[in-house]
Amino acid sequence: DVNETKQKITVHCSKGPMRGKLIDVYASRCPFVFGRAHEADLCIMDRELSRKHGAILYVQSNKGGKKTGNFILTDLEST
Repeated sequence: DVNETKQKITVHCSKGPMRGKLIDVYASRCPFVFGRAHEADLCIMDRELSRKHGAILYVQSNKGGKKTGNFILTDLEST
């Protein structure tokens, strides 16, 4: 069984004001929204980002009777 409190993805910020930072995103926190908005799960003050720029989703699946999951990065298409 998949334990959503233990499943995580680590995001490496390669540019901008958070350059070099590592951020752990746990499946239990998904959808995990990032952007300039103060109410975003991760607020990044960068003019290149929109207020709600993107999100990390966690989707569970059942393969051969075993529960697994995948993280998906999605563009929220905001301006």
